[in-house]
Amino acid sequence: MEGYTIRLVEEADESCCPKCGKHSAARSGLKLFAEEHDQPVCRTCGKKWAPTMVALLDLAVTAERVGKSCRHLLTPPMESLLDLAHAAENYSHRAPKLRAG
Repeated sequence: MEGYTIRLVEEADESCCPKCGKHSAARSGLKLFAEEHDQPVCRTCGKKWAPTMVALLDLAVTAERVGKSCRHLLTPPMESLLDLAHAAENYSHRAPKLRAG
């Protein structure tokens, strides 16, 4: 089974997905990587091969966006809270179920 990691890309350059060869735009930020490759996996391949990691990546990106835009407020706007709740719900539905015992 292939492993995936989420890494922070600080200096983005144009790359192609190691799974499908699709070119991706040069953007910095959090990206999904297959453990044996140095290029980020595209979102389509990520959803196919590691849906839980894509949902976790979406949650992290949403939390970062809400944190940056609302850091000067006592409470974030309802829309931001709903975006965060939606991303958390998507992750919880994708996360593997743990069994006791």
